[in-house]
Amino acid sequence: MHNTPIQIGRLLIAVATSLVLGVTGASLTFPSRHPVSPERPPVSPGPVSRGAGGSQTPDRLELLSVALPSSAEPNVTDSVTNARARSWGLRPTTINTAAVGTSGCDGCNAAAETVHLITVDWSRTVQSDNVAESQATGADANASALSIQVVLARRAKTVVVNNHASASTVNCTGCNSAAMAIQVVIVGARRTPSAQTRAELDDLKANAEQLLQRSAQPQARGMSPQTAGNDLASQIARVVTNDVGGTTQQQQVSFQAQS
Repeated sequence: MHNTPIQIGRLLIAVATSLVLGVTGASLTFPSRHPVSPERPPVSPGPVSRGAGGSQTPDRLELLSVALPSSAEPNVTDSVTNARARSWGLRPTTINTAAVGTSGCDGCNAAAETVHLITVDWSRTVQSDNVAESQATGADANASALSIQVVLARRAKTVVVNNHASASTVNCTGCNSAAMAIQVVIVGARRTPSAQTRAELDDLKANAEQLLQRSAQPQARGMSPQTAGNDLASQIARVVTNDVGGTTQQQQVSFQAQS
């Protein structure tokens, strides 16, 4: 029995997330400027982009991209975006965002890209995990993974965050692997992001993709990828807060590259 890309992706995000829980996690507690009201009617969620896998319920939101090339299909890019995800209700909210790129064949190229922007209304506690994993095992193979997660915690009291990137090469020559996870948490947003902001996020994602491609080539790295990633995270936070208001409470960038 063969696993589907969705099953593989969910298995990988579960394993990757378990590796960072309790290691890179941070708990943010926000002042109760907006008391939770059980009488507030629920807000309908926005559409979900489904790439390798994506699902949404009022208290659990997931989005992941999985790029798995083969000798029959040597170049694979899986890019998914959901900038309208929304959580509501009083129960704890779980958010899982991931990108997984694995290139296991000679000369193959894998690129996984995920952008997840989530508005959280009224939840008392939010567990938010963001993971980027890339691995190259084929000769002259390339693998990259980019995961960008933006959480608008409008009325959440506590947000527990994990952000992790891992890149590896295994027993291969001329192979390259790069992964970057960017996580931004904004509190006190007054509205949902506009179409212009979503378009600007797409542009910033393209910049991050170019950064990853460069970082996987040691001779062309130039500026520190970590520094460039921090700058991208600041730009993302600025673009979103200029539109929706609020304050950036947490900003994390995790980066790895291996050749």
